[in-house]
Amino acid sequence: QVYYQPIIELSSGRFIKAEALVRWKHPRRGMISPVTFIPLAEESGLILEIGELVFKQSIAFIHQWQKRFGYIIQISVNMSPIQFKFMNKFNWLNNLAQLGLPGNCINVEITEGLLLKDSAVVQEYLLEFRNNGIEVSIDDFGTGFSSLSYLKKFDIDYLKIDHSFINQLINSETDRTLVEAIIVMAHKLDIKTIAEGVETHEQQDLLIHFGCDYVQGFLYSEPIKGKAFEKMLVAQSVRK
Repeated sequence: QVYYQPIIELSSGRFIKAEALVRWKHPRRGMISPVTFIPLAEESGLILEIGELVFKQSIAFIHQWQKRFGYIIQISVNMSPIQFKFMNKFNWLNNLAQLGLPGNCINVEITEGLLLKDSAVVQEYLLEFRNNGIEVSIDDFGTGFSSLSYLKKFDIDYLKIDHSFINQLINSETDRTLVEAIIVMAHKLDIKTIAEGVETHEQQDLLIHFGCDYVQGFLYSEPIKGKAFEKMLVAQSVRK
């Protein structure tokens, strides 16, 4: 099943993006963590089918919401290294074209390690994405290899600050310094920032003070089904 977690623009307080997250509801074991099943899906090759499911369901919702609300809600989808190796990137572009959607309705999330491990293949994909307007985020920034050279080499639109830094934002001076430094560095490179795992108003206020662009976390919403997300958009439209 595909769930969506709202991403909020701090300057306006509006839900203008979402991250698509896969959940597996097993008939006997109930909800199974992605940490458990994603590695198995990658090993078996099923990650390609899962990736297609997430992408197609996401763009169907984007198209539906555009018709209903008159604007684009960008959805972030996570891409596995296996998808980069075996997926036909043009399928996604064709699917977007069939619905008349712009490339920037999709944001591809990749990890730092992926950029360093297989850069030739990744670079080809990222170039094709960029040429067609699809945006790119580095997920869990600061927890991987942390080589900053790829920020020069690749065309990156967003850095997602890992929740492990946000957890201790109030109590740890080191984490506060690191988060502020990431935001300042990103902005100097014309990259926007998204803080993950925001759970308190104190964290939010500090991120506003640091100039962070976007936030997501349980303070705003847990991951929810597409129809539930649509209800939040309706409520937001009414408030406007």
